[in-house]
Amino acid sequence: MIRLAIPSETTTMARKRGLNTAIPGLSFSWRQATGFCAAQSRLFRAIGVPLSRSARHSKICQAVWCCWILVLLQGVLGLIWLLG
Repeated sequence: MIRLAIPSETTTMARKRGLNTAIPGLSFSWRQATGFCAAQSRLFRAIGVPLSRSARHSKICQAVWCCWILVLLQGVLGLIWLLG
């Protein structure tokens, strides 16, 4: 059986609604115009913080995983010291 796609069942991409939606592809950002985005990216690169949300999340997860390994290692060494 062949199923035809009904327009109400198809998925469409959501359109971004902003102040300047009269001309497609044209947008204006006060943050970029004032240089805030460039300053923020220079600062983040200088201190070693990733710019994207997903990269920050993965960096935090790696740091937490490393801390858990150190805590477990310390616990094992403590037990060996107490029992030995």
